[in-house]
Amino acid sequence: MYKPVVDTAVDIVALTKKSALLEEVNKGLIEEYDIQAEKQRQIRDDETLTFEVRRKANEKLGEILTEQGRVMKNNAQVAVDLARAKVKQNDNDENQLELQRALNEQAAVTARVTGQMSEQKININSLDKEQLENKKELLKIGKEGRDLAEIESQQTLDAQILLINKTIENEEEKNPFLFSSVTSLILYTLSA
Repeated sequence: MYKPVVDTAVDIVALTKKSALLEEVNKGLIEEYDIQAEKQRQIRDDETLTFEVRRKANEKLGEILTEQGRVMKNNAQVAVDLARAKVKQNDNDENQLELQRALNEQAAVTARVTGQMSEQKININSLDKEQLENKKELLKIGKEGRDLAEIESQQTLDAQILLINKTIENEEEKNPFLFSSVTSLILYTLSA
């Protein structure tokens, strides 16, 4: 009869020690991972570096954030397990409050990591867009007069089509805008 109570008490003592240690470990991990992540952000955002180097830094940032999330979630789970064991042993308001706090902390860890991963993914698109803009400018190098005007007209049309496709989903609403953009380019080309 007393064996389960003793086992639960032993589990709670062990989980309490582990939880306290991991709480402190988490504080250090947050700082350590934040430093590693910030170094990669600085490389990724350094416009003097190549796109390849910047993309690799962004990928490394993703790996750091993934590992940080995994470790912190595991550590937060220990606090949840401890609180659940306490509730199982003695379901009172104090233990229920501790459980809720542990669950809230676990959710906060998930939210923090999700937000950071989102920022990292957005920067993949930003790097692609920046590189595309640079390539458009490279096409203009050495071009003059009519050749330059044709490139710029085509780039304007491409940008308009992209804007239309991103903004309007209904094909019937989209077609007049597309027709107008293409017609404008044709009329410009004929007049030049």
